[in-house]
Amino acid sequence: MLKGMGTTKTVFDFDPLGALAGGAGGAILWARQGRIYVDRGDLVGALQSYQRSLEADMDCVEAWIGLSEVFTKMQDRRRAENCLDVARRIRSISARHATA
Repeated sequence: MLKGMGTTKTVFDFDPLGALAGGAGGAILWARQGRIYVDRGDLVGALQSYQRSLEADMDCVEAWIGLSEVFTKMQDRRRAENCLDVARRIRSISARHATA
């Protein structure tokens, strides 16, 4: 862990211009950042990170699952279930392609 002024660094501190997030793995990086925000209790930060993840790759299962968790914490069961349904469909399609 980097030592700083007593604060934990985020992806925004390491990549302020979004160069990493623009690469092929950008969706996963943003989804992981969303996970960090969820763990900290920052649901708005999590929503923003998951949105950025889906902007990079609409088929990012991790982002859809993360969004489901955020909406569950926000007591929005309908949206949480919808996000899980999308994640299930993406996994189903990926599994069919892998076995074909």
